[in-house]
Amino acid sequence: METIVIKGVNEKVYHEVLPNGLNIYFYPNTKVNKFYITLKTRYGSKQTEFKRKDEKEYHKIPNGVAHFLEHITFHLDGKEADDLFAPYGAYINAFTSYETTTYVVNNTRNFKECLDNLLYFVYTPYYTEETVEKEKGIIIEESKRGDDDPNRIFYRERNKSIFSKSNVREKVVGTPDEIKSITLDDINAAYNTFYHPGNMYLIIGGNFDIDEAMNTIKKRMDTFKFDEFKGIDVKLPDEPRKVNMKENIFPAKVNNCRISYTIKLSVDDIKKTGLSLKEFDNYMELLLTMNFGGTSEYFEKLIENKICSYGSAVGTDLIDNIFIINIVNSPIKGREKDFIKMTEEYLNNLSSDEESYKRKLKVLKANYILSFENPTKVVDRIGSDLIYFNEIITDTLEIGNNFTKEIGEKIIKSIDLNNKTITVMTPIDK
Repeated sequence: METIVIKGVNEKVYHEVLPNGLNIYFYPNTKVNKFYITLKTRYGSKQTEFKRKDEKEYHKIPNGVAHFLEHITFHLDGKEADDLFAPYGAYINAFTSYETTTYVVNNTRNFKECLDNLLYFVYTPYYTEETVEKEKGIIIEESKRGDDDPNRIFYRERNKSIFSKSNVREKVVGTPDEIKSITLDDINAAYNTFYHPGNMYLIIGGNFDIDEAMNTIKKRMDTFKFDEFKGIDVKLPDEPRKVNMKENIFPAKVNNCRISYTIKLSVDDIKKTGLSLKEFDNYMELLLTMNFGGTSEYFEKLIENKICSYGSAVGTDLIDNIFIINIVNSPIKGREKDFIKMTEEYLNNLSSDEESYKRKLKVLKANYILSFENPTKVVDRIGSDLIYFNEIITDTLEIGNNFTKEIGEKIIKSIDLNNKTITVMTPIDK
């Protein structure tokens, strides 16, 4: 078993790969009562055209199959997956994003049973024409509810502002018509391609025994037969570097306006800096915290000038070959233009001052170190690292310590401030 050391915090993650290709990661922590288990596949809603490398023809499926598959995986022959966990009082759930589908179990007891049942129901597909047709009505209702959810509407419209080709423009669950068109063949094609252990991660954190975990995993996985995993080919559109729309203003059933100021970069832009993707992402997070975080001048002016009632949500995202910078807030009525103007002003004058950086870095370091007291956060971070970077990022603190003003200026120069889109969700006039 490989030991992965998280540098600077004296924490260890243990890694093992089964003969069938399943990557297993353990983060034991006996200081907490709970354990947290996730089984994750590299398959989300954006992958709609794909094949196994040993296949000749691509499968082309409707939007929404990944989410649909997540739903019906909970159906077993004569029972539901939830029934397996009810006697143990465990929390069981699953969720689908653009990038991945994740199954989750957590509890304070019955670790062995919870782990075994999770592996059993995910790797025991029971898909029939009847279950597919029955589930369509349930998921169509979920899709319709999403059309009334301001958060989902806002981020879907934001994605349409940014992207012109990527499937992240579409609903994760699919539209009612797309859901109606899903067939059993679509479900089987997706499952047989993406639910091979070689395309999946099992990540466990919290209070559990590693030996018991490995014994349980091997015993259960030995009951399944898998072909050799030869890889997957996925067709994804080549997303242009330029934003799709400079501005997207739309009404919704909300009380307050919400605005996203978004800048779009390509991975090619990042490569020109000479930094790795993980370094760029780490430094960008720190630069944004410096310039827009809760102790920044920007934050103070937003509040003092009564432009917003609270600080902006600032973050980044990586989708295929595109890197996104987001600044989101709900300005006080009548101050929407002031929010956009002020945000633009500070973006045009980003600071990479080393002293300010070092002060912010101390706070971020402290938060990072404290996060290891919460195994759920560690497990989620491991999963995110694997999906986006294909490795666990072990040198976060070292990367932070290596920052210089020159690096900051190099990053700032890589940002094309003209390649922006402003998404505005406004209240419907009553």
